[in-house]
Amino acid sequence: MGAVFLANLAAYIAGGGEVLASAGLPESWSKLVFYAAAASVVAFGLKALGVAKKLAVGGMILLFAILVGASILALARGGTHPMSAPRATPTPARLCALYGMAMFCFAAFFSVPQAAKGLADRPRLVPRAVAPSFFPRHSHTPPGSGWS
Repeated sequence: MGAVFLANLAAYIAGGGEVLASAGLPESWSKLVFYAAAASVVAFGLKALGVAKKLAVGGMILLFAILVGASILALARGGTHPMSAPRATPTPARLCALYGMAMFCFAAFFSVPQAAKGLADRPRLVPRAVAPSFFPRHSHTPPGSGWS
């Protein structure tokens, strides 16, 4: 795979250098200019990708921290929701459901686009493929959910 990559890279540099050489630059300089331009595009693209990933992961961590904080506050208040009327008492199973939803948020960043791409020929199946992730205690969607 590495040999194929290097061969393709050499072909692109040679081809780009020939195009620039036809514009009047010396061939060695034209290859160097083409390589520098291509390398700068890749470098700036990787930098932008790194910044975007840091922002996305930071947002997910913030969301997770908010959910954990709300859960701890609910436990401390004896099962009442911090923003509204009393709710059912938190149990380990209910907290695991929260954990399952948070982990789905982390995984959905990668898996939902893959499911959509894999089912591109059958787009109506995408919700059925993703919906079970919302119900971590069940291997199927609940009756009457509209996803069956």
